[in-house]
Amino acid sequence: MMPVMSEDSPRTIKDYYARVTLQRHHIGNPPESDERIEVVVRIPEEVAKTLAGGGKPEVVIFEVGSRVRNVATETAGVPNDSSLVIAVVSTVDTVMPPSLPTESNFKDQDGAEAWIL
Repeated sequence: MMPVMSEDSPRTIKDYYARVTLQRHHIGNPPESDERIEVVVRIPEEVAKTLAGGGKPEVVIFEVGSRVRNVATETAGVPNDSSLVIAVVSTVDTVMPPSLPTESNFKDQDGAEAWIL
């Protein structure tokens, strides 16, 4: 049985999924030396289609990629330390992982949600 975020809005394989690699590092330090964070982002099918202008959602479409990066960054959390920054290293289209937990790490008002792997 597929995990469900709510009775009104079930997760489906038709929703749009992306995998984002983030990097948290101190300003002035080489980014390669610091923490990498892997995040899976889910955007509900209808929201993703709207962002893609009615076409197939892909991260190369500015509105889709931007939404994915914003959700991933929100999920990782805004650093309390002003000397820390979060940078997006890569963003790729993906499918719903089979072992996706029922509880996400972040959920937004439009139904977008994300999990830190």
